[in-house]
Amino acid sequence: MSFEQEVFYLLIAGFLVVELALGAQFLLLGAAREPSAWTAFLGQLACQAIAFVLLLRLLFPYRFGAEPAASVNNTSAICFCGLFWAVSLVFSLRGFRALLRQAGRGC
Repeated sequence: MSFEQEVFYLLIAGFLVVELALGAQFLLLGAAREPSAWTAFLGQLACQAIAFVLLLRLLFPYRFGAEPAASVNNTSAICFCGLFWAVSLVFSLRGFRALLRQAGRGC
């Protein structure tokens, strides 16, 4: 698949902007005061970053010094990208649940 040269950097910049906005939202919701929420949101960030790197390696194999992968490698990369994305959603739900418990305690 061919893309224009700027697409690689625009994808990275877009990912960083979304992650910074997500982190700011979690801090504004009070995740820094709840350790279980904080660890859940860090887990979400890590899983999303791994999924994003797998997606970048799939879309731009030459940027990572690899030759275009065979279809079997592409399939496994898509599978792992989806799995890490799903795990990041589980971490996000755990973080929100911890924040709701904190709000229920009146802290």
